Amino acid sequence: NYTYNKASLFTETNTASQYYLPDTIYNTSSTDNLTKTDESHSVNVTITYELDSFTQLTIQSKIKSDKNSQDDVGTNTFLTASDFITRVTNTTTTNDGSYFNSDNLLKVIRSFKNKDRKLVAYYTFKTSDNKSDGYLKWNDYNLLNSTLPDSSTNQHKTSSNTNQTQLGSITYTEPVSKKIKFEFAYDFN
Repeated sequence: NYTYNKASLFTETNTASQYYLPDTIYNTSSTDNLTKTDESHSVNVTITYELDSFTQLTIQSKIKSDKNSQDDVGTNTFLTASDFITRVTNTTTTNDGSYFNSDNLLKVIRSFKNKDRKLVAYYTFKTSDNKSDGYLKWNDYNLLNSTLPDSSTNQHKTSSNTNQTQLGSITYTEPVSKKIKFEFAYDFN
């Protein structure tokens, strides 16, 4: 079983406002462009094999991979009542992420001539790996004083997370009578 998904989104927002204060009137104009993409792959496999008439082997694997990105670019412009630009702020944020997850199972079931006697063993191995990068760039220009930014921010954030889990179990069931059974189990993780 294989599944593939891809989604993209682009939005643009434009806003204009006018403010009346006791001593002045000013206008603002804002533009925001947002682009998002998400892509994922998913594979699910189950194989069941009869080794002999009493023994069954099952191998199962589930794998998922995701990638996503988001870019957001915004500009705020401040104008006088006569449409003279006094201040501009530019903001750009970028986020990229990836995710990988696998869940694997190996299971053996051994039956015996006595139908209530059974041996079940399984081993599970799970992994996950998450990574993300984020960027923020922000500039504030006061155009009454200079064309150079008055204030500027340039940040980068990286995160990474890796996880592995192993689980196992062996269970043996022995019937003592038609109504009584002993079960012995050993689990590890």
